[in-house]
Amino acid sequence: MSSESSSRSGPRPRDLTSFGPRGEGWVGVQSALGLLVLFSGPMTRGAWADDVAVFLAPLGIVIVLAGVALFVLGGLTLGPSFSIWIKPRDGARLAKDGIYRWMRHPVCTAQVLIGVGWALAWGSLVALALMPVYAWYLDRYKLAIEERWLLDTYPEYAAYRAAVPHRMIPWPPGKQGQGG
Repeated sequence: MSSESSSRSGPRPRDLTSFGPRGEGWVGVQSALGLLVLFSGPMTRGAWADDVAVFLAPLGIVIVLAGVALFVLGGLTLGPSFSIWIKPRDGARLAKDGIYRWMRHPVCTAQVLIGVGWALAWGSLVALALMPVYAWYLDRYKLAIEERWLLDTYPEYAAYRAAVPHRMIPWPPGKQGQGG
């Protein structure tokens, strides 16, 4: 692998011991960002005018429920392979079926949906402004590192990644698109 391609995809897992043997540090940063969104929602609520809030608050609740459903679907598909840590469990199987045919990281997509919906439901511009930061961190850091571990653990992951080009954006199975 060239140094250019390795710098784009993030550091190799074995270089990240300071972030914990299972990726605890990466999950910690994700959790801190998630808690910022969670608490900033009610603490900075009321940004929408009443005539806008009457539309955005219910829309936010629907988005939260869609995110919860996607999270559950992703978790059920993973079954005992599900883990909060980014390093795959010993003996875990690579999920390539169900929702994982459409995107490689539906649980993270679900977390972004829940955060966006939460921000809309509370009418919090602060929480809404934090969501692109949260999604960027997941995509460019945490998931990039997780995918390095997946490549090291599952020889078939490279082919799966080519077949399912999007990390977090749903894409119809078998269709070509830009990676992400």
